[in-house]
Amino acid sequence: MDTAQIGGMPLLGDHGARSSGAAFSLTSESPKSASIAVGNRWRISVLKGSDSLVVRGGRSRSCTAAWENPMDAAHRGLDLLSLTGVVDLSMRNPEEDYAVWWLDGSDLIMRLFAVETFGFEMSVRAQVRDASGHLVRQPKRRPIWHESYRFFRLAQVTDDVLDAYRNLYLALECLLDGVCPHKYREAENVWLRRALGPIHQARSLARFAPQGAPDPVAAIVSDLYSVTRTTVFHAKSGRPHVLPGDRAAVRRVRQNIEPLAGLYLAVVEHELGMRRAAGGMTLDGFKAMVSSGLWDTVTLTVSDDPSRFHPAAEVFNPTGGAVVPLTTARAPEYDEEFVINWLGSVEVSALEPLRCIARTGATLDGRAALVQVRHDDLKVGGFDVLELRLAQRLENREPRRYYPR
Repeated sequence: MDTAQIGGMPLLGDHGARSSGAAFSLTSESPKSASIAVGNRWRISVLKGSDSLVVRGGRSRSCTAAWENPMDAAHRGLDLLSLTGVVDLSMRNPEEDYAVWWLDGSDLIMRLFAVETFGFEMSVRAQVRDASGHLVRQPKRRPIWHESYRFFRLAQVTDDVLDAYRNLYLALECLLDGVCPHKYREAENVWLRRALGPIHQARSLARFAPQGAPDPVAAIVSDLYSVTRTTVFHAKSGRPHVLPGDRAAVRRVRQNIEPLAGLYLAVVEHELGMRRAAGGMTLDGFKAMVSSGLWDTVTLTVSDDPSRFHPAAEVFNPTGGAVVPLTTARAPEYDEEFVINWLGSVEVSALEPLRCIARTGATLDGRAALVQVRHDDLKVGGFDVLELRLAQRLENREPRRYYPR
């Protein structure tokens, strides 16, 4: 296989130097080629017509360091390219769409990371019948529109955690202000407690507060407003704030998205009589599915077959490209709620039959099971080991979506 490259850009250092780095996907193809140094170590590069971004130049000795450090450098490099007027670009989900490489002893290892999300949705329709068993038609209730719904919808369609939180909070703020108008010069946290108090008395909101909180409303205001909302909406250097791309800070915000969405929907139901449909698989149900034995025969696989994905395909290479299976094992150390992982590895020398890596995924008993088609012309010549980590995630479609981890 040719010397390592992705999207037409080299992955190794000058003259094939063995350094660590990472490659991420952009939200769109770059309109021009550009390269810029970040600090004394990193250099980020984009190529006209490619939606890949390459960061190289590190000496990381672990997968985690080889991902976190280049991701920070990528954000900073894109900031610099934008500020200097070179090009305005952004990454697409850098926590779930990347390639990373690092030095392990004398070996240079590349790992690809892929996430497959499958949705689970239930639909239930209630029917009313009379004593004779005949269906009784029920009058349909016409939905009532409210301004807050606009903010809620925007929170559901964004893939950005911070945008989702901002819009969810604005949805709650918009709704509560109509119920309990904000007073002149009233502190925001004081108003929020005053607005939520009567609702909590009518229907407990304790499920949206930390378990065992003696004053649920105070705890909700502290978590959702004082701790999170203020850091998401402000950026004063002398006060806590969330910098987009700061993985730890964004993860803390993500943890409060679900209780905030649930709180808003509870207030909508209480004040407007509107209820959002709900249904899905429980965590115990997911664990039972994972332990069923179905996944014991998973084999992670790569191919240079460039054909488009077709759900009816039974083989991993429907148009005849070369296929290379990886030594595969479950990787429970990466598991999270509703997420299971596998890790596969192969010596790069075994990939010689492949022109490039155009497909990654998994087979079950030799039949295609999960397929991701790449379009970045990935080549890994010059590396010693290729790894593929595949995560499969269940996403309950209701009552509210989850955001990228």
